[in-house]
Amino acid sequence: MEIIDCHIHFSAIQLFAKTAQEVSNVKYSRVGLEDELEQCNIIRCIGMGVTETTPGKFPDADSPNPMNLDLETPPSQLHSCLGINPVKIKYDNDEKELKNIDLSIKDKNSKVIGLKVYPGYYPYDLTDSNYQQIYQLAKKHKLPVVIHCGDTFCEKGHLGYSHPIEVNKIAMQHRDVKFVIAHFGNPWVVDAAMVISNNPNVYADLSGLTIGSKKEISKARASLLLTNHIKTGLAYVGDYSKFMFGSDWPLVQLKPYISYVKKLMPAKFHRKVFYENAIRVFGL
Repeated sequence: MEIIDCHIHFSAIQLFAKTAQEVSNVKYSRVGLEDELEQCNIIRCIGMGVTETTPGKFPDADSPNPMNLDLETPPSQLHSCLGINPVKIKYDNDEKELKNIDLSIKDKNSKVIGLKVYPGYYPYDLTDSNYQQIYQLAKKHKLPVVIHCGDTFCEKGHLGYSHPIEVNKIAMQHRDVKFVIAHFGNPWVVDAAMVISNNPNVYADLSGLTIGSKKEISKARASLLLTNHIKTGLAYVGDYSKFMFGSDWPLVQLKPYISYVKKLMPAKFHRKVFYENAIRVFGL
């Protein structure tokens, strides 16, 4: 089965490189990514743009907009969701920042198919005026907006901002924009499920439900508590057209993570979740 991975990282973030080396045992490079994509029959993947101006500064309030995929020259299979730094829009020249984002969307070489916002990493409500301008750009270019929800991959997390219930507000305000709850809002998966069920324009990716190498993924797969935690959210929604596969590579090894996600749902829904839904939501 051909697969589309809707959520990976390909940015020169020191914490990602350290985790890839010490936790997930992944080669965090173009060659490493291409090798794993080939092994898993992943024909396309979507990178979440994020940058840091100084090694170890992630999340970085000084990163200019848009935040891109700056690890190496991206492989041909890689598309991007431009990362948004709301601090720059709020306190710097927002007209300049928004213009830069708009120009990057129009640049065909950048292969932009979405926008990515990081509540929890940046302490701003999703309804804040700086984000409202991003939703208008998304509407203009008919792009989905991926929203980090759930726990943060750093000790500086402002968790109140990354709760998936916040997505409900903007989903109702902007019915003509598609929103994707990243990580299924984990650990708040049932709350995320409620938002997805109540809003026709809200979806979720299943990235980052666990991290690590094959060994760590096997532990998560063997845990009935963790498995049922995710399955409860999936069952609450009851509509597999609302979910897309994502991995959060390089924080996990792709092959065992694909196997883990497959076990969370009936096989008859695999093609929808691993391929078809991404084409529809991201306009691939």
